[in-house]
Amino acid sequence: MKYLPLLLLVPVCALAYYFFKPEERVPEPVREKKNDHYDLVVKNARITDGTGSPLQPGSIAVRAGRIVEVGNVSGDADQVIDAHNLVAAPGFIDVHTHSENIADIPDAENFVRMGVTTIVSGNCGSSSLDIAKFFSDLADKGCAINVATLVGHNSVRIKAMHGIYDRLPTAEEMEAMKALVEQGMKDGAVGLSTGLIYLPGSFTKPEEIIELAKVASAHGGIYASHMRAETVKIFDALNELLRISREAHIPAEVSHLKLSGPSAWGKASEVLAVLDKARAEGLHISQDAYAYTASSTTLSQLIPDKAREGKPADFAARVADPAKKAEIIAGMAQMQLSVA
Repeated sequence: MKYLPLLLLVPVCALAYYFFKPEERVPEPVREKKNDHYDLVVKNARITDGTGSPLQPGSIAVRAGRIVEVGNVSGDADQVIDAHNLVAAPGFIDVHTHSENIADIPDAENFVRMGVTTIVSGNCGSSSLDIAKFFSDLADKGCAINVATLVGHNSVRIKAMHGIYDRLPTAEEMEAMKALVEQGMKDGAVGLSTGLIYLPGSFTKPEEIIELAKVASAHGGIYASHMRAETVKIFDALNELLRISREAHIPAEVSHLKLSGPSAWGKASEVLAVLDKARAEGLHISQDAYAYTASSTTLSQLIPDKAREGKPADFAARVADPAKKAEIIAGMAQMQLSVA
């Protein structure tokens, strides 16, 4: 396992991220040094610093787990890998993962084999609430990749509001939520996330999110949102996200930007225009997208939110009532029509 991150070329070269300084747009050849010895040399690579600058031929030398030379490397090594003109790149950052259990799989081989060396967890409103323990567990296990996390709004709301969510929080509950976000940020979280199609976030009003986002903003955090709609209602959802960014003075990230359902297809240029306009007006807005053509979530999302409010026993009782079950089925049909 000593060189597990070196099994594929991209993961090897991911370490180059730590070598390049921000101002170095193109790797510069290093001066030849005589009698240097390295643990590993990757030779005959096409090297990029990840900025879009032209690829440069050269070698990469590693000693004691760190890249120490890039370019014209001279010396011997315990191990030499011939890249055969493949591309060597800095490590990829996966900004949207659901890896709250990463401490249970610290080798993170699924990420490493794809060249990912940094991940962000805690997306879509769900996270650990004990961020300090989350990081201490990672330190104890010795995780193979870098890990950041967001504080999940849904997790915070569940903790503070005790089971009944289709309502505004009380003043005491609001203060409890703000305290949880505050502690998470102090313990090292990088921002606040929401999942506004998921319970209990779907019952949340924008004003609640703004107040919590202000707490994250005070600590230099960001706001990342699985927005309230990705159908033809996406423009309302975007306006909500932009309002939160504007009023909380916080950079905002649109999670896995997409258009769901045939009625929304073809509107990508309009969506991007909204984001471009917001940036032109001074908001710090970004977005991410996944590379596949089908979204992934839980089957419960096909059931109307109000039918799932409360405890599992409450839902079971509704389904057992023929009249209420019929209402639920009708609501499910209506939800499908809305994305057709």
